[in-house]
Amino acid sequence: MIFFISSLPIDSALIRTSVNLTFYEGLYILVFSLLGGLYIRLLYSRFATTFSSKVSFSNTLLLVTIGVAAMVAVVKSSLALSLGLVGALSVIRFRTAIKEPYNLSFLLLSICLGISIGASQYLFALMVSIVGTIAAGYVYFTSQSQRKNRDSNTCEIDTVAISLPAEATLQELHILLNKNSLYYSIISLDQENGKNIDLVLNIKLNGLDSLSNLKDTIFQRYPESHFSFYNTPQI
Repeated sequence: MIFFISSLPIDSALIRTSVNLTFYEGLYILVFSLLGGLYIRLLYSRFATTFSSKVSFSNTLLLVTIGVAAMVAVVKSSLALSLGLVGALSVIRFRTAIKEPYNLSFLLLSICLGISIGASQYLFALMVSIVGTIAAGYVYFTSQSQRKNRDSNTCEIDTVAISLPAEATLQELHILLNKNSLYYSIISLDQENGKNIDLVLNIKLNGLDSLSNLKDTIFQRYPESHFSFYNTPQI
C-alpha cells in the first residue's frame, strides 16, 4: 500500500500548494489540545465507572488528544502529507482490545476533540466538550440513581452459620428465626449420624437487638452450639 502511493506521480504544483503552519498557529493547537486532553482526563476520572485503573486510561486519553490534534494540524496543510498518512496508517494494527465499551466512548470523545482542535475548529471543540460533559454527567448520575433505587428495594442479606447439637430440631430453629428475622433461607445443611447439625443461612435481621436475641436464645437452649455471623459486603 505504501509502495503504491509513493510510486504515484505527484504534481509539483500540488506540493507548492502546501501551507506551512505558523509558529503561533501550531502553538495554539498544542496548547488547546493539552487543555482539552486534561479536561477529558478530568472528565473520565470523575464520571467513569470502570473496574480497571482510571489513572492509566485517563493518561492515555490526554496523549491521544494531543497526538490526534498534532497529526490533523500537519496533515490539513498538505494534500501530499495526507496521502502519505493514509499509507502509514494502513500498516498500523491496534491489538489491545478495549474491554469496557464505556471507556471506548471516552476514547472516541478525545479523538473527536483532538480532530476539532487540530482543524482549528475551536468553537466546535468547545461545543463537543460541553455536550460531552452533559452526556457523561447524565449517564453517571442516572446509573447511580438506578443503583440506589435497586439497593433500597433489595433486602440486605447477611450470612449466619449455626452448629446445633444432634438433639436439636429444625422446627425449634424455625420458630426462633421467624421471631428475629424478616426473611431467611437455608443455604446448606450438613449432619453426620449422631453428630452436630451444621447450617448456613441467608438472613435479613430486624436489627442489632434481633441478632443479639437470636444468639442468646440459641446458646440458652443449646449450650454446646456454635454461632457465627457474617455481614454481606455492599456492592
